[in-house]
Amino acid sequence: VSGNISYNKNKVLNIGNASYLSGGNFNRTLVDGPVAAFWGYVADGLYQTQAEIDALNAVSMEKWGVAYDAGNIGPGDIKFKDLNGDGRINDEDMTSIGNPWPTYVYGFNVNLEYKGFEFNMNWQGVADRDIYNNTKQSLENMTADWNSTSDVWNAWTPNNTHTSQPRLGNATHNYQLPNSYMVEDGSYLRLKNIQLGYTLPKSILKNTFIQNVRFYAATENPFTFHSYPEGWDPEINADDRFYPVLTNYTFGLNLKF
Repeated sequence: VSGNISYNKNKVLNIGNASYLSGGNFNRTLVDGPVAAFWGYVADGLYQTQAEIDALNAVSMEKWGVAYDAGNIGPGDIKFKDLNGDGRINDEDMTSIGNPWPTYVYGFNVNLEYKGFEFNMNWQGVADRDIYNNTKQSLENMTADWNSTSDVWNAWTPNNTHTSQPRLGNATHNYQLPNSYMVEDGSYLRLKNIQLGYTLPKSILKNTFIQNVRFYAATENPFTFHSYPEGWDPEINADDRFYPVLTNYTFGLNLKF
């Protein structure tokens, strides 16, 4: 039985004269932070009334530095925190909302043999890692030409206000503006492979022309412990353009003459 664990601390010390380095619509690298930290608004529940929206002057929002028409914000949309307290929601209220790098990467192996039997398995995992889950827009919002999951039944409506899932239809505000609602826990522990085998004793084969007989059964990626959305793989990517990891089952017989 063996195991391993590594600890990763990622901290940027210098980026020259720049105030930050941009890595896309929701990544930003700053001094004293990790490389490509997730950058966006801090979600603070959902708006329940138009009065809440008017009080926060939410229509002044900007999308990556450019003012956009946020007049369609309504009850059921994500409410963002006014971090600088100026009564408006804009780029000044964006902050680090997640770290894509795992603090711990670990694994362990088991290899056992006893009287012709052999048992092997390998586990692998990461801990304390965030994923920016782009799949939420396709799973929850029903604004494009692909299927959504049954999660849409839990979306906010005037009759379903005790939910954390935004109302349907407003993808620009709820999913395309980078925000912490889209950040998920990317920690996982996966059983990568497991195999059980049995080799017949030599005494059984001594009067035959067969030197060795071995039976085995094996599987790869049979299950993963995680809190990422069901059906999506935290090991692959946050995007829905990647195939998930497949589970394979193998049964075999080895003969040596």
